[in-house]
Amino acid sequence: MRHAGIHWMVMCIALGAIPAWAVDVSCKEGWFGVKAQIVRIDPAGQKVFRRRGSEPDAPVGVDDTLCAGDVLRLPNEVKSIDYYEGGRTVHLTERTYTAGGTGSFGGKAGEYVKLLMGSVAVLSPPPPRPAATSSRGTVAVQAGPAQAILPLKDLPRQHIAIGLSTYVSWRDGHAPYACEVTDESADPLWKGTATEQGWCTIPVENRAAARLSVRDADRRALGWNVQVVQWTDVPRPKWIDGLAASQLPAAQTTAWALWLWREAAPEWRLQALGMLGSAAKNEWLAGYFLDGVLNESPPARAR
Repeated sequence: MRHAGIHWMVMCIALGAIPAWAVDVSCKEGWFGVKAQIVRIDPAGQKVFRRRGSEPDAPVGVDDTLCAGDVLRLPNEVKSIDYYEGGRTVHLTERTYTAGGTGSFGGKAGEYVKLLMGSVAVLSPPPPRPAATSSRGTVAVQAGPAQAILPLKDLPRQHIAIGLSTYVSWRDGHAPYACEVTDESADPLWKGTATEQGWCTIPVENRAAARLSVRDADRRALGWNVQVVQWTDVPRPKWIDGLAASQLPAAQTTAWALWLWREAAPEWRLQALGMLGSAAKNEWLAGYFLDGVLNESPPARAR
């Protein structure tokens, strides 16, 4: 038992996790049991009521999470709520809501995620997707050339599996922006529609893709060099099957992506974000982590 305790402490230190501070997400399946989070109640300060299985109704409020199968009831004095689910915020005026999904996932992958997220002391609402004019810290940055967000700044050539759509985010520059994919000769392979946002999704569907870029209204560009690879080339922990690819269940994809973000070389940063994005529709944790990264406040730092 003493050796097991020492092993646990070593793993926690390696991951930057302190279990005594960890958020209790209240789902029996842990982080993969979370399916939604309350982010706003109108009027402010009110409570709504959650029923879990055969347990009696319990009052819950902003920032509280809902597990798979939880039923939420809005009392008459509550006009509406907003909840975060599937990587998006949903406005609810109906009197009841049931959190979907099964929430069943564990094993070594579940243990890894529990340790990784163990340093989360406060479960803040998921941040909104950023605008390019968003401030950094407490000081607003004056608009200049577009700059990559801190987790994506000064990265080496990124390795991205064919067929994956990834995410990039930036600050400053002048809207509207357009994201694009070019080959080694700078010939265009794909160009997105103009956007006022400070982030975009970029599909990597052509093996000739060599650079992902965002270009602002002044034609100034910011970009990331890329190399397209096969899914079998993507690093993976022992608890992910060696032949696994993009068809994995969302929970396993999320765990793999978080492992890539934390443990793999910086070359795999955009691969991790793309995998989180692909799982976000079905896993609350994937969307929550992705939105944190895009806002320069990831729940866990990359190495």
